Amino acid sequence: MELVGRLTADAKVSILKDERKVVNFSIAINDSYKPKGSEMVTKITTFVNCSYWINPAVAEHLTKGTLVELSGRIGVNAWTNAEGEAKASLTFHVNNIKLHGKGNAASKESNYSVLFVLYFLCVLSGFNHCFKYVNGGPTFSTPCSFLMLFLSSSVIFLATPALSF
Repeated sequence: MELVGRLTADAKVSILKDERKVVNFSIAINDSYKPKGSEMVTKITTFVNCSYWINPAVAEHLTKGTLVELSGRIGVNAWTNAEGEAKASLTFHVNNIKLHGKGNAASKESNYSVLFVLYFLCVLSGFNHCFKYVNGGPTFSTPCSFLMLFLSSSVIFLATPALSF
């Protein structure tokens, strides 16, 4: 089974009594549908708890907002709470993780790197008037924003390989 979603928080590594390590995290999967006979689109978000047992070092890459593609299987957890009530939950046991985008912590640095590459390309092409600095970081002036948005999307897509664990 495969799932694609964004991490809702940074991953946590837990150490069990027998010294095994597990990486726990949760993803949000956004979806939408239009009910039959209705004009309104209904948006839903499904939250999935995940566990990854293979390599705990992956946790440093699993930061809030990161887009991930996961392969694995669903497991059922059943227990009795303190009041004696039967409880259950589902956990997605991950076998393979592909990172498709960085979370909030690294995205600003990544965007600046891409913008510097675009600046270099603009200067070489004679479009250096499209670029300016705001708050210590590069940005585009309004007349060139649409062109630069297209170019930056293309460069980000080409320059960001999917990482697999």
